[in-house]
Amino acid sequence: MKVGKGLDVFITREGYKYHLVSKVEKAENNKVFISLIASGKRIFRFLNTDEIEIIYRDGDRMWKWTHVKGGITKLDGEDVHFLQSNKDGISYNRRDAFRVPVNREVNLLVYTPKADEEQTESTESDKKWSSYRYQECDEFSGLEMELYNRQVIPVFLKDLSEGGMGIYSKFPLKEGTTVVLDFMTEMGKMLCKGEIIRSSSGNFGKYSLLYGCEFSQVDKNLGKYLFKLQREILHRERQGK
Repeated sequence: MKVGKGLDVFITREGYKYHLVSKVEKAENNKVFISLIASGKRIFRFLNTDEIEIIYRDGDRMWKWTHVKGGITKLDGEDVHFLQSNKDGISYNRRDAFRVPVNREVNLLVYTPKADEEQTESTESDKKWSSYRYQECDEFSGLEMELYNRQVIPVFLKDLSEGGMGIYSKFPLKEGTTVVLDFMTEMGKMLCKGEIIRSSSGNFGKYSLLYGCEFSQVDKNLGKYLFKLQREILHRERQGK
């Protein structure tokens, strides 16, 4: 594991699953030291009864470790979390990543190479966007805009993870199409860049298409937002008991 790389930590505790995000500070043998996971002055503490898994991306491959134990220690005089497993990492499919149900309508900016097709027609969502909002998404995409057409389409965000999302739509999109998800949260605006990697058609209420999207770049606060959503879902479930 490389220092500074992100690490996803999945914890099952008392029947509920939590998703935490940190970064690698040091790795040695079967142990990895990660930045301290905390909210304000509240430091997350692993329990002996926790079932812990970690996901790490190395180039184009992802790896998963199970039977992990965690705790707090010192590294260069600073508090850090450590994670340790006696099991070897196994190859991991991103599609298995833990996804949080979102179920809300959002806007999706679609980038289509001009060489592939003619300029797409404007949608109602296009007309509502400001030039600043376009510019912000264009810069986030990192694309050479003179080579692309763009279109804003309304989609229904089914679920979301740091690895990707599932969306319903009425608009046909080709696999390999670059998209930028732009939506507001209580934590501010979130931008996520990805690529359509699979699609299926069917009767999904008022939508006829379901797409799977793999992210290549996400907002720095996405992990915190997903953790917040998960806690809210768990809270509602507990209240319903």
